Amino acid sequence: ILDGIPRNITQANLMAPFVQVFKVIYMVCEDREVMFKRIRGRSLKEHRIDDAEELVVRYRWDVYKRETEPLIDYYPQERVRIVDANTIASDVLHQILSAVVPVQKKYFEPPVM
Repeated sequence: ILDGIPRNITQANLMAPFVQVFKVIYMVCEDREVMFKRIRGRSLKEHRIDDAEELVVRYRWDVYKRETEPLIDYYPQERVRIVDANTIASDVLHQILSAVVPVQKKYFEPPVM
């Protein structure tokens, strides 16, 4: 599971010969203000005070829209799972696991207990 990479199409192209992507989890939060509030809260919780500033959050959002969001069209759509991140954490986790577990079962050996 790769979290946060690739961040743009250039990185995806560089990774492609080395990393096979089975599934892309695209977490969508339609309410930008809710998302910004969560980002600021997480930044404060993780003691990354600079990341909690409004201008920093909005700048990163602009970078995401420009560089990262186009990755959704880079990968075949049958590999992309859209997850509604505008709900409670347990629902988000359930959506993610329902996408990841079948991939794990199909392509990887069962974990050794």
